[in-house]
Amino acid sequence: SANGTVEAAATDELSFTSAGTVTAVNVKAGDTVTAGQALATIDPTALQAALAEAQATETDAAATLADDQESD
Repeated sequence: SANGTVEAAATDELSFTSAGTVTAVNVKAGDTVTAGQALATIDPTALQAALAEAQATETDAAATLADDQESD
């Protein structure tokens, strides 16, 4: 038998545009991946809530603008 250390042939630092809870890992150790491939999936609940809030704010702002323009 021999002693040694196993090391990855290549590594890379990963960064993500959103934080969240990982709900699925789409690759496994040893898989070959391509640029742009989704490596994992996050729970979209928080992002969907933030989007809904932003859309409501936009709708309110548009209504306020329309009222202000009618008043002029």
